[in-house]
Amino acid sequence: MPSADRSARRRAPAAVTLALGAGLLAAPAAPAQAAEAPRPAARYTFDQDDMASGKITDSSGNGLTADLVNGSTARSVEGTGGGKALALPGGASDADGAYVRLPRAVVGDTADLTVSARVKWSGDKSPWQRIFDLGTNTTKYLFIRPTTAAGCSRPP
Repeated sequence: MPSADRSARRRAPAAVTLALGAGLLAAPAAPAQAAEAPRPAARYTFDQDDMASGKITDSSGNGLTADLVNGSTARSVEGTGGGKALALPGGASDADGAYVRLPRAVVGDTADLTVSARVKWSGDKSPWQRIFDLGTNTTKYLFIRPTTAAGCSRPP
């Protein structure tokens, strides 16, 4: 066998070994998968709600209907993207201002919580306004206000 053929045979196995090594690094046995995002416990769009019934429909499919309290002071208004929005006048929960009471099952025994809301705020700087307020007493609760304790607007 000529010497050129022998050197070609010696290089071929080395080239195959390197190609397999590179292949193992580039293509793992099972491709990585992103974790599926959790589905919402409740979703309220205010698009199909009848203000007279006082029931706010949960569109998540979990059947967690909310209650519109003092609904006579709330209004259904044009929302973004052609949908509807709920206009609430504000006021203390013991006053006649409308608010939405969520069922306890929305939060349940969860240790993690994400709340998302689109809000058009009037700019009123009255103290202790709430965009939402979740909880049953003054030791276990979560709320967000549109202003700081000093009455300053929060940054967007």
